[in-house]
Amino acid sequence: MDLNLAAWMIDGGSSAERASDRRDRENLYAFRESQRVVQADRPSWFQRLRGILATGQADADLDCCPA
Repeated sequence: MDLNLAAWMIDGGSSAERASDRRDRENLYAFRESQRVVQADRPSWFQRLRGILATGQADADLDCCPA
């Protein structure tokens, strides 16, 4: 086997990046960053579930009737 070919294969082959691949990667990064910012503003699903369950417990008012 040619030593240059072996070195090329060990190095990972062709490292030339197409412009379209670079644009796709940058667009995906920007999209994920925008989604991360949007999700930071709203509560997580666990916090929403806890809020729903907490409102159900507040309906029972035990101070109205003396025991």
